[in-house]
Amino acid sequence: MLAGIIEILNHIKEVSAWKIIEKETQGHELFFINKNLDMNRSKKVKHLFLTMYHDFREDRDYRGSVHVRLHPTYSLSEIENMIRKSLFAAQYVKNEPYPLAEPGPAAITIPESRFASEPLENWLIPLSEALFKEDNLDKGGINSAELFLNRIKTRILNSAGVDAAYIAYKGDLEIITEWHGQTENVELYKLIHFSDFFPEKIADSVKKQLLLCRDRARAKATPALEVPVLLTGEPVREFFSYYLSQASAENVYKKISTMEKGRSIQGDRIEGDALNVRLEPYLVDSVQSTAWDADGLALKSIAIIEQGVLKHYWGPLRFTHYLNSPATGDVPNTIVKEGTCPVRDMRQGAYLEVLSFSDFQCDPLTGDFGGEIRLAQYASADGSEPIPVTSGSISGNIKSVQHHMIFSSDIQVFDNFQGPETVRLHNVNITGAE
Repeated sequence: MLAGIIEILNHIKEVSAWKIIEKETQGHELFFINKNLDMNRSKKVKHLFLTMYHDFREDRDYRGSVHVRLHPTYSLSEIENMIRKSLFAAQYVKNEPYPLAEPGPAAITIPESRFASEPLENWLIPLSEALFKEDNLDKGGINSAELFLNRIKTRILNSAGVDAAYIAYKGDLEIITEWHGQTENVELYKLIHFSDFFPEKIADSVKKQLLLCRDRARAKATPALEVPVLLTGEPVREFFSYYLSQASAENVYKKISTMEKGRSIQGDRIEGDALNVRLEPYLVDSVQSTAWDADGLALKSIAIIEQGVLKHYWGPLRFTHYLNSPATGDVPNTIVKEGTCPVRDMRQGAYLEVLSFSDFQCDPLTGDFGGEIRLAQYASADGSEPIPVTSGSISGNIKSVQHHMIFSSDIQVFDNFQGPETVRLHNVNITGAE
């Protein structure tokens, strides 16, 4: 099939260049109601994604492109007909010219997942056991769960000679936990990603979610406060995403970001912790780890921010080329260097530690951030035990808080992020629910 498609592309003069991504996915899915298996199914699918480039000149040189999804059941004559019809649209896309990735060896080696050692179906029972290991509490437990485990084989080819292939494993675990409180019953949703078999990590994530559900059931309304805010857990990644966006070659090119290399991305004065961020092709248990990006460019580690100073733009080849910047590729994993302050030391005096939001967002352009509080811990200045609170919201702007940020020495690793477990912020608005 691929050889036939390539032959068609090479014989159409309007096709100046091309890229093909082939994905073959084998997967198994389990659906649970409480601890009872409700459904078990498997799949095996193939997808072909074709990008065609058309170079042309009007007032100046342009490179147009069009993306086509080809079904593997199409005949070659059907594919050729679709290619010719779709190519017409490329002449209306007026991008500045940019190159394709060139062939070359992988810059790193991705360690093989333990899922590769046995057929996928053999892992379903051990994963299920890890899922329910901590589901042993009287008033709470797992209401329902969905477990997905996929083996994905990817091959990337282009007309410049790239031919890169790799196999990755992607696991998704969706759970709804519930807790029966004295005044209300609470349900919380959690999505866990994994690429390797770490049963203790899954069990620990489930346990933490059950305890969050318990605390949410007994939480009081958040009062109006003027205290430091501690972001803990997943919101930390969203908070730091602002700096990734500001360092993005695509956003700089499109004037969404005005950050310049060699200048501070964290403001003129830093009285707290300086930001250090690097991007990595590989991070343990990240489903996004890969030696190649979608363009077929070999990826390597790159430091984009050091001591608060922007060192490199990053992103797909097209946009780094536009900025005349070294090609980095779309590196998928983020590592933010931790600080020197333990979380326990951050929990001194009065504070509000937000553990979960209904929806936390950070605007990549303005730096505005905020969200409605699903669960937080409030500690008053008198040293009494922190109490769980809910509702209300926080809001602020990164430019107002980045001078005094304190990063914990405790580290968290989840999905495609590694960084401080907690960030302590000042000048954050807290709107109470009362």
